Amino acid sequence: MLKDFNNLGSWLPKQLKRYPGGISVERLANRAGISRTALYRWMQDQDRPDEQSMIRVCQALGLPPEEGFRQYVPKREGRPPLYDDKRKRGRR
Repeated sequence: MLKDFNNLGSWLPKQLKRYPGGISVERLANRAGISRTALYRWMQDQDRPDEQSMIRVCQALGLPPEEGFRQYVPKREGRPPLYDDKRKRGRR
């Protein structure tokens, strides 16, 4: 799971409800030109969108792209290094 550095799983469902009159995942996917599967994976913190997809989702929701970019680390940034407690303590 990408939960440590990806907040889309909690942010995106809230935005679907806040959209005037609400919006379904299917309708958002159609408006943004992305697949429903991709949206569901983002909402479950299983994947991250690339920058262009995030911009299209924000535009479809009527939000500035900066709002979406605050919620995740783009794919090109890669995963942050995992903290290895054993190496930190000098264990061999």
